[in-house]
Amino acid sequence: MQKGLILTLILFVIANVSLSAQTAPNFTFTDTEGVTHDLYDDYLNQGKTVLLKIFFVNCPPCRAIAPSIQTLYEEWGEGEHDVEFIELSNKSFDSNLDVKEYKEEFNLTFPGAGEDGGALIALEPYITGTFGSFFGTPEFAVISPDGSVNYGIGGGGVANTIAALDQAIADTGAEKPGAEVLPTTIQIQVEDFFGNSIEESELVLGSASSSQEFPLSLNNGIIVFEKFEEDYPNLNDPVIRIRKTDGAKDKLSAIDILILIRHILNLVPISDPDLLLAADVTGDSATNAIDLLTLQRVILGLLSEFPNADAYQFPVNDISIDVIPGETQVIQFIGIKTGDLNGF
Repeated sequence: MQKGLILTLILFVIANVSLSAQTAPNFTFTDTEGVTHDLYDDYLNQGKTVLLKIFFVNCPPCRAIAPSIQTLYEEWGEGEHDVEFIELSNKSFDSNLDVKEYKEEFNLTFPGAGEDGGALIALEPYITGTFGSFFGTPEFAVISPDGSVNYGIGGGGVANTIAALDQAIADTGAEKPGAEVLPTTIQIQVEDFFGNSIEESELVLGSASSSQEFPLSLNNGIIVFEKFEEDYPNLNDPVIRIRKTDGAKDKLSAIDILILIRHILNLVPISDPDLLLAADVTGDSATNAIDLLTLQRVILGLLSEFPNADAYQFPVNDISIDVIPGETQVIQFIGIKTGDLNGF
């Protein structure tokens, strides 16, 4: 008994997997306006998703959902973009004329057909179990451009069914025309160790896992990404990196020299690790007379840059960003001005 039950379950799973693997067979039909449609040539091969509605003219639930289906059709571009709706009657007594009157009654603008338009032949796989059990009208199938079929879509009630159909269409990769794409905003704050703003830093967009880099420009401290995935395809783990190489002489004075002398002579040692980084103007991880001499030469204009250090050093020089449409992320870079030991 138990073995029989297990075997039944296995066969059920296999059957359902087989159903889900089926692709839509081609069909043609002639609509209420006398126009002939071919599923593949006119739609799927053009990259369009097709919503197939199975109905009949006097079906009460079909009539109840008809206005909402039309609204959904309009949201998806009324066939002018990458989605088309088709409704076909599964009754031999529904002619194209009957379907045309039905469409006029509900102001439907998507193509439809009755028995004399080829509806029954087109619907045969959908009502005989090829894609799953057919329980009655209205029934829906969403056919992706690759021919895969999502059959038996519903949600209990008109609103839930429309929501389920909307999601099923979106799942095929179709996009609603004119859908607002909310930008991602990154607010960037760049300050030095003493809380002073650092202007005109070099910013690039990069990836934590590749060497790709794209220059960025700030507009009042803001970077806006309108269509990130389109503008930066395959850029995974995005980060913003910063450098500032110009302005070596900025904020340097004799006071910095005096502080460095006192530190070297161990009169007033510098203990803060960030200030020690600023004092190491030669970038050799030590602070000595060579740093003092180099600092003097930069202040006097004999050197335009530090030998082995940028004008500003950023202990954290890349920060990961979350590209979430409609959201703002604030990131802060803290720079240390090489040679500036008092913040003035």
